[in-house]
Amino acid sequence: MASICDDGDGRRRILFVAPDQKRKTIRLGKTDRRTADGVARHVETLLAALIGGQPVARETAVWLSTVPAKLKEKLAAAGLIEAPPPDLTIGGLLDIYLARADVKDSTKTVRTAWGSRLREHFGTRSVATIGPRDAEALRDALVHRELAGPTVGRVLRFARQLFNLAVQRNLISKNPFDALAHNFREGTGKPRDYAEADDVNRLLEHCPPGWRTLVALARFGGLRCPSEAFLLRWEHVDLPTRRLTVTSPKTENQGKGWRSVPISPALAGFLEAAWELAEGSTFVVDLPQYRGQEGNWVGCNIRTQLVRLMKRASVPCWSRPFRVFRSSCVTDWAKEHPIHAVASWAGHTVPVAGKHYLTVTDADFRRATGESSDQKAAQKAAQQIPVGNRTGSQSSECQNPQVLIAASSCGKARVEAREESYPARIRT
Repeated sequence: MASICDDGDGRRRILFVAPDQKRKTIRLGKTDRRTADGVARHVETLLAALIGGQPVARETAVWLSTVPAKLKEKLAAAGLIEAPPPDLTIGGLLDIYLARADVKDSTKTVRTAWGSRLREHFGTRSVATIGPRDAEALRDALVHRELAGPTVGRVLRFARQLFNLAVQRNLISKNPFDALAHNFREGTGKPRDYAEADDVNRLLEHCPPGWRTLVALARFGGLRCPSEAFLLRWEHVDLPTRRLTVTSPKTENQGKGWRSVPISPALAGFLEAAWELAEGSTFVVDLPQYRGQEGNWVGCNIRTQLVRLMKRASVPCWSRPFRVFRSSCVTDWAKEHPIHAVASWAGHTVPVAGKHYLTVTDADFRRATGESSDQKAAQKAAQQIPVGNRTGSQSSECQNPQVLIAASSCGKARVEAREESYPARIRT
């Protein structure tokens, strides 16, 4: 049982015996007798639940959610409730996340940039005071800053990841960003870019040797740039068997630290040329100006120089060129090889391949409609020839030699295609 003791001058304290048979005291300070009686009643309820190992009564649980923080600290010090979580801000929560052992240095760089947007918006507010409406306000603020849809989605997803960490540490009971699950979609619905082989070959002609190897690894080997391409060593290149052993920092935490990639004929020529110029170099991509002291690629800016090379070669300036090179390579693989093999070579799953990499090209439409390049050229040649006046017979109008050649070539192609579809016994 809990008893109330008056200390004079309106100060009161509650005395009770804890389950370990020690006398405990909760000092209430200056308060009226009625309030002290209410606190004592709830203290008895908490003590009974603690001794009996039962859940706290609903009335007392509701009361606990409304009491001031100082009284909660006193109840926790007396052993009646668990200690309240520390008052953390977004900055403190971000420090806890970045201190995890499974977060790599390259990931810390990106997450710190995303976390800065959260710290800019929420300031020094406590994590416990951020609710669903605050999450919506953050989303609206990011949209009003005219950020791209994928950027807004990444920041919101990282915010949800941070607040999941707060839930795991009992800092909050519910993640306020769970209500924004439908706003985490990426992409704007625009067609995905595709780097034609002719454009890439024209770009390679204007690239220095190191850049030529880097672009070839991305476009014809499907390597992620700069992480996988810059870490590729000559000991990982097996030209006789046409295989690359690619180290993948991105998927290392998923148990897939490396993968094998085939060396296509288009890529083999560039690797052979790079080997002749290696002169004892350890790395395949010989661009030391973009490496740190440990040979790593963190913080390098390779897109700026690539944009200069694309302008010099008069090729399309893709917004994310290295991603376009990789997705174009995966698309070319998927046209000739099984999708499970393509996913293994590219280092991702089959659903990811369809969502982020496989691209529909103009050649796919031409092939689906049965229109070959020769037929298209012949059709254009026939359409561009003037027919003339319809005064004579149709047979006389068709005496134009160019029309006859175009028509005969088209007809011959149709006949040959039809004959090839016959069974062997009919053709013979």
